[in-house]
Amino acid sequence: MLLKVHVFPFSLRPGTLAAKIKNQTSPLVMHEREIRMLSISEHEAVAHKQKFLGEIMKFSSKQSKNHEGFTDNYLRVRIESDNLFAVNEIVDVKIQKADSKFLYGIPV
Repeated sequence: MLLKVHVFPFSLRPGTLAAKIKNQTSPLVMHEREIRMLSISEHEAVAHKQKFLGEIMKFSSKQSKNHEGFTDNYLRVRIESDNLFAVNEIVDVKIQKADSKFLYGIPV
């Protein structure tokens, strides 16, 4: 399961063995590959999170003012509610939508 990828291009360091390699990849190609990898990563993150749409999950509140926290399998969640929840309060949440960063839901 792919959730988050850290992508960074190779940076040439004089004096290293890698600096001696002939036909180095151009910075433009490295940048294009970086953008493509980040796009794939975001797509996969959304696809994984969408598996939980409609599910009721346990939510642990980490910041009461903006209703953010985590599920019991460590997915980040934002909930819509007029209620304030104590930090670390466990609440059942129905998941309604997802993006690459968060699941979104309402308390049930």
